[in-house]
Amino acid sequence: MNAVVQPASLLGFADAHARLGPTLPGGSSWQARRTRALAQLMQLGLPSQRDEAWKYAPIRLLEQKQFEPARVDERPDAALRESIESGALAIPAARRLTFLDGRFQPALSDEPATIDDVQLSMLPDELSANPAALLERIPAPGDRAEDRLALLNEAFLSEGVRVHVAAGATPAPLQLQFITYVEGRSRHPRVLIEVESGAHVQLIEQHIGRSSGQAMSNGVTNILLRPGAVLEHYLLIDPSAHDLALHGTYVEQLSDSRLVHHRVLMGGQLARASLQVKLAERGAAIELNSLALALNSDYADAHSVLNHCAPSTRSVERFRAAAGPGGRCVFNGRVHVHAGAPGSDSSQSSRGLLLAPGAEIDARPQLEIYTDDVKCSHGSTTGTLDEDMLFYLLSRGIDAATARGLLIFAFLDDVVARMGIDAVRRHLEQRMAATLPDAPAIREFL
Repeated sequence: MNAVVQPASLLGFADAHARLGPTLPGGSSWQARRTRALAQLMQLGLPSQRDEAWKYAPIRLLEQKQFEPARVDERPDAALRESIESGALAIPAARRLTFLDGRFQPALSDEPATIDDVQLSMLPDELSANPAALLERIPAPGDRAEDRLALLNEAFLSEGVRVHVAAGATPAPLQLQFITYVEGRSRHPRVLIEVESGAHVQLIEQHIGRSSGQAMSNGVTNILLRPGAVLEHYLLIDPSAHDLALHGTYVEQLSDSRLVHHRVLMGGQLARASLQVKLAERGAAIELNSLALALNSDYADAHSVLNHCAPSTRSVERFRAAAGPGGRCVFNGRVHVHAGAPGSDSSQSSRGLLLAPGAEIDARPQLEIYTDDVKCSHGSTTGTLDEDMLFYLLSRGIDAATARGLLIFAFLDDVVARMGIDAVRRHLEQRMAATLPDAPAIREFL
């Protein structure tokens, strides 16, 4: 077998791992696991456009650039701290934790302790105090193309947070804010979310770009929902114009648990969010609402694999996208109904809006069904603004810019309006009104 020819970026990560690996927390057991993850990635190589899950992605942006892992001694200056505070998404009653280039920032955060039946612990502390427990708690990535960047995350796993919600708890919302700042650096944060039986929690996870040049964020979130648990999870990816913002979410749901997952991609040179869900026991359900914006040559890619592994499981997936000149949005969604999952109910809807010549939206909905007695459907449409609706608004005396803005806004708000936290919904509506073409004309309506 011919050896895999490694791109410069992967060779750079291997060199950084050789230098930094022995200094990361967790002792010999975690050093061995990180080394195995890197060796597995080196053998498999980075994902490429030959892989169906990465068919449309400009992966060359990752291959050609070497990103040095962010150093733990980098700290925010006063100007950056003021900028972070002034631009933060304010959610009433929410408890906020802020991470800069992967590193927890106590001065910009609420106290991470056991509050309202939620235990918060920083991963460096967990790795030092309970390395064996984390080895069992964090599942090892596989060797599929979708898992390659999770292997890279594991090779440098050292920063992040563990969130544990006690059984039956209904705590205040929790906000995790990950900020990318220093250009030329890579960050690999990890979030572990465990919601015990009967608990109900809202969690907002933001990945924000503030770098002046190109930077890379490669985050992974692991979610475990115990029987009857309910999690409303917001994943907001808002990179700088030149950033590579990559994220993978891995979910396991036990009996009668429910996940409502809101996923928003706000552009960037390469923004991609992958979701893999295992509906492992009877009655588990997920509602997935995704919004992707790619304006001014941006790339936004929403990938999902929903596995119905048990009887009477349910999934609902909605995807809405808008692409401007040179922008590209991608939806790659697969629903897999396994042989042991009769009574599964799944629906999938993908709709894309082309805002200008040169815009592109690629939708690839998929159903794989290996049992009888199921109810599954999917649909996909992509096009421009409805001329009849535009004519109707113009005939009612609304000017052209406002009419177009209203139609664009209403199309995308089909996803945003489903969000249960008012502050998040208003924040996204204001962002859309500030960035979409013709949308500024409707600010007075917000």
